[in-house]
Amino acid sequence: MTRPWQPLLTALFALLLLAGCGTTQDHRVRVYTRDFNALDVERQEMIREGRIDTGFNSRMVYMALGEPRDSRREPAIRGERVIWTYAGLIDDSPDARAPFRTTNDLIWGSPFRRNAYDRLYVAFLNDSVVAIETVRRRE
Repeated sequence: MTRPWQPLLTALFALLLLAGCGTTQDHRVRVYTRDFNALDVERQEMIREGRIDTGFNSRMVYMALGEPRDSRREPAIRGERVIWTYAGLIDDSPDARAPFRTTNDLIWGSPFRRNAYDRLYVAFLNDSVVAIETVRRRE
C-alpha cells in the first residue's frame, strides 16, 4: 500500500538528485582533471570562477563555461576560425569576479538581482581564444 506522502518524497529525492547533476565548473574540471592540474594556479582559479581569457584553448573554455549554445566555423587566413556562442547573464555589480554566467549552470546568481540576458561570443583560431565579445540585450 502506497502512503500518501511517498510520491512527494520520491519527487523531492529526484529533484535533489538532478540538482546535483548540473554541468558546473567542478563537474567539468573532474572530467578533465589532468588538463586542469597542468594549468597554473591563476588559470585554475579563473576556470573555477567561470572566467576565460585570450590564449585559453577550447578545453579550458569548456571547463569554465560549459557546452556552447551554438558553434560555427569560418575560414581564416591562417587556419580555421571557430566561434562559440553562449547565452547567459551579465552581473553589473562592482564586486562581480565572473561577470558572465552561462545558462548551462543550474545555479548562477541571485534570483532577486535584475540582469539582462546576453550573448557571449568566443572566437578561436587554431584552438586558441583570440577574441571574446559580450553583447548586451537591448531593453
